Amino acid sequence: MTDQLKTHGLDAAIDALQAGHVIAYPTESVYGLGCDPYHEHACQTLCDLKARHDGSGWICVIGDLEPLQSLVAPLSESMLKKLHETWPGPTTWVLPAAPNLPPWLMGPNQTIAVRYSAHPVVQALCKLFKSPLISTSANLKSQPPAQDLDTLRTYFDAQTLPIVLKGDLGGAHQPCRMLSASGNIIRH
Repeated sequence: MTDQLKTHGLDAAIDALQAGHVIAYPTESVYGLGCDPYHEHACQTLCDLKARHDGSGWICVIGDLEPLQSLVAPLSESMLKKLHETWPGPTTWVLPAAPNLPPWLMGPNQTIAVRYSAHPVVQALCKLFKSPLISTSANLKSQPPAQDLDTLRTYFDAQTLPIVLKGDLGGAHQPCRMLSASGNIIRH
């Protein structure tokens, strides 16, 4: 394997996720890094890549609503209505976590951040993998998120990031907004 990052298709990305690797893929606004949220070693690898060891939890991205019930505690009808008003799209909700989630996924106060992506590559990836994915921006600590392959290549090589999924960014100019279950804005 060379040090140069190469783009791959969905089949290679699914194989890599099943093998416990971290992959990169296009999202609405930036390249994201992701892995199987239930694979502890993959999540630790992602922590190491991002130099992130603060216990703040991760965003899980979904490609349809089916996996939502495995991630979050039962939600009220009014909360479900709020989700339907913003999804699919660039809104992440911080919600009460399902009781059986691995501790490395959760944020403070037994919460989980979830986004139902409108990006077709993310939707296809989640549907083919048949699971949510961890989703975080593709960058090194204190560096701006990668919005193109050249920037991604300055941050990572093929040994640390063997799979970069083909696709265009979704055209959004800023990261997704993040809302608490009460509707408070955590991030614009």
